[in-house]
Amino acid sequence: MSEFDESLMMGVSPKWTKRKALIKMLRAITERKSTVTLWANGIAEYNARRESNNPVNSIPASIDYYAWASRCLAEAMALALQGDEWLPELARASAYSMFSGRCYHFWHRQFGILFPDNKRGLRSISFVSMTQSMAFAFLLGWKEQGVYQGRLTFAALNHDYQLELQYTD
Repeated sequence: MSEFDESLMMGVSPKWTKRKALIKMLRAITERKSTVTLWANGIAEYNARRESNNPVNSIPASIDYYAWASRCLAEAMALALQGDEWLPELARASAYSMFSGRCYHFWHRQFGILFPDNKRGLRSISFVSMTQSMAFAFLLGWKEQGVYQGRLTFAALNHDYQLELQYTD
């Protein structure tokens, strides 16, 4: 039996990103003026129903909600690393992510109904984001939403809706 080398367990690896640098990187994600910000404005406007004239094509897509959830998650992580209150932002990220997952599942089901001759089907649900949303729901104490997200994830796997390149085996 080999001896345990305690020197391997001391301190943090110098290769790891420092906390302040990580906060700076996360802030760059949350503050950049990009398509994500434009999507977020559209999502906020649509969800609040503040627009006076909403053409049919202005409804946000599932990916828009997922992109905004990712931005909110980066903000929650930055707040946590700073020692600030981060759970409300995690709750916001989780809500958007779970809603996005429900939309994705709906459209995968609709694709099968609208295109029954397509044997390949639609496969673009991320198992990682679905299970992450479930874990966050339980972390936040949202038992019913966590169980629902688990069932939705299981249904997506049973119908082969998960990303084809991601978890085929």
